[in-house]
Amino acid sequence: MRQLHILFLCDEYPTLRPAHGGVGSMTRTLGRALVQRGHRVTVLAQARKGQMLDDAGVRVIALAQSGLRGPGALLDAYRLRAAAATICARDRVDAIDTPEMGLAFFGGAGWPSRIIRMHGGHHFFSDEAGQPTRPARALWERRSFGHADDLVAVSRYVAERTRELLKLGELPIVPLPNSVDTERFAPNPTIDAVPGRIVFVGTIVEKKGIGELIRAMPAIVARHPQAYLIAAGRDRLDPYTKTIFRETIERTMPPHIRERVRFSGPIANDQLPKLLATAAVCVYPSHSEALPMTYLEGMAMGRPVVVSKAGPGPEIICNGESGLLCEPRSPESIADTVLQILCDQTLATRLGATARRRAVEHFSINVLAPRNEEFYRASIERVRRG
Repeated sequence: MRQLHILFLCDEYPTLRPAHGGVGSMTRTLGRALVQRGHRVTVLAQARKGQMLDDAGVRVIALAQSGLRGPGALLDAYRLRAAAATICARDRVDAIDTPEMGLAFFGGAGWPSRIIRMHGGHHFFSDEAGQPTRPARALWERRSFGHADDLVAVSRYVAERTRELLKLGELPIVPLPNSVDTERFAPNPTIDAVPGRIVFVGTIVEKKGIGELIRAMPAIVARHPQAYLIAAGRDRLDPYTKTIFRETIERTMPPHIRERVRFSGPIANDQLPKLLATAAVCVYPSHSEALPMTYLEGMAMGRPVVVSKAGPGPEIICNGESGLLCEPRSPESIADTVLQILCDQTLATRLGATARRRAVEHFSINVLAPRNEEFYRASIERVRRG
């Protein structure tokens, strides 16, 4: 079949931002897999400095940002549009794949298939946090959806919540979950799980549930004295409170718990399998998610996982089979589910094995790359037919 050329718009591609998030990990995993299947992949991003590099066959082009807000952000957006138009005209791009706000300035004719991949946009996360949308960002997001030819969502949850919030009506939304490299994230027989080690990976912000997890630690330690937590992730300024959430947590931790919690800072995705391999349990009590890569990576490593029953958690985890679900805003629920695993090695082993099997069968890039390719071809053909 004909080779495709896919252009991703992704500002957090891992080679550009070591402290990247799930969108960057997903883009790299899918992009590399498409290259291995014989396709061309270009990533267009905005970064602190302009550069072009090759990442295992994925061409990454970074445009230097102005670093300015307001008019500067508009200038950056139009420069991105102009660069994308040049690449599309020169290199015969077949489809553009971008998160929710990426198509705001991609109106008009002459574009290849324009695809929004819903990872949770401004309307979604504002509503999940109970916060009002910001007028400019809300406008950009609505404009972006108005320019899309096709919509993909990484979970049914984010699809239907976004449909409701943006009043998308009966527009088709294709479910294509995030994918994980189950060869790189795989059980490591040379590394043993450390008894009592609880691992959390994610940005240290309130919505990730790290506050409730730490408030669950006194009950966990009381019943399992070996227990301690490694929280791996970047700090971020909360846009609403203007504070660093980690600093708030540290001020309120009891002294005997402070020595049981280590904030390790961000860990490069390439180093993450080594950390996850040492976990007795991976815990992700997020308040709000679209479909986090961290859930999938922990499962693929064959580690028992505890995840939030809010949002897409029940789509990913079969409770009691491939992991345990918890109430994310309840430290008591978190403590209870974590202790079930820490205190029962037979259960931990069974959950980890089933989690690995589910990750391979349902979320592996080897399974999902062909599905993405099939979707791209159908979208491209629809746009060409007009």
